[in-house]
Amino acid sequence: MSIHRSHRESANQSALQQRKTSRSLISVCMAPKITDERILVTGATGYIGSFLVRRLAKHNEVHVLARNKTAAVSTLALSADRVHSDLDTAAGVLQAFETIKPTLVFHLATHYEKHDDLDKLAAMIDANIRFGSFVLSAASSLDQCRVVLAGSHFQFGGELNRPASFYAATKDALCGIARYLQEARNLLWIQPVLFDVYGPEDPRAKLIAVVVERVLAGESVALPNPEPLHHFVYIDDVVDALIASAIELRADHFRTGTNVFVTSDQLTTPSRVVAEVAAAAATQAKLDPVPYPLPEGSIMLPVAGSRPQGWQPRVGLQEGIGRIVAHAGR
Repeated sequence: MSIHRSHRESANQSALQQRKTSRSLISVCMAPKITDERILVTGATGYIGSFLVRRLAKHNEVHVLARNKTAAVSTLALSADRVHSDLDTAAGVLQAFETIKPTLVFHLATHYEKHDDLDKLAAMIDANIRFGSFVLSAASSLDQCRVVLAGSHFQFGGELNRPASFYAATKDALCGIARYLQEARNLLWIQPVLFDVYGPEDPRAKLIAVVVERVLAGESVALPNPEPLHHFVYIDDVVDALIASAIELRADHFRTGTNVFVTSDQLTTPSRVVAEVAAAAATQAKLDPVPYPLPEGSIMLPVAGSRPQGWQPRVGLQEGIGRIVAHAGR
């Protein structure tokens, strides 16, 4: 059996199971909402974090931890007293928590590097383990403070079911610390596992953003061989999933330590992405005849499990790509 046929069959089975699971869950609402909470967000100036903060700030008191206070105030349109920037020591982070007294924390701060040279390893350890440990420890010092700890599907390494890179290993290490604090200090936490997040104005060099840029510029697009499968999830749906995870943990503390998977309804290949972008742009995509080799640690078939309770994606790939292309054409 070819790898492409195996992927298609696995994708169909996965999508069918997810649809069955979604129908059996009790929906919290079409767009889950949290109100009247004191919320702390890390990684707030990142792509996902900025969308999350704007949503949460409509109905909650939102604070953020950010290294660059001026940039955070400007980017997020928050008052200066809502941005806390003493992040270099455990004492500084603990002081911020004691000042804010959050009832809910979204820990999105992370640092990713493709290559594992020593300088880049140190940066990932500092951001993903050291700083993350400060946040979790501070949260565990507050009674009933809940933590939504954003994870990566690379922690599960596809068919190997283990971290696929050093970056993923640092994310996994922080989960080990969370599990320790759960037992030792009753930390309440849940991990929504994120896949390929996409949307308009994405500054990251992600697959869909790169394909849109190249197709609209009339440049050729290279595809890998063989093609991996992806769960592409639109940014608004990802924000919904993060909020739904927080609601799930609030409703049932026994969900502490659970992984919930923020998956699309259908696994997708890069070639389909190119076709959808070309269709949305009403043009022909130019394909590079030479495929590019997949980097080490690539996942051909991502591992997934149960979604956040009551959540399912509302924006399909065709609609999401259409929105990005339309936005880029403004």
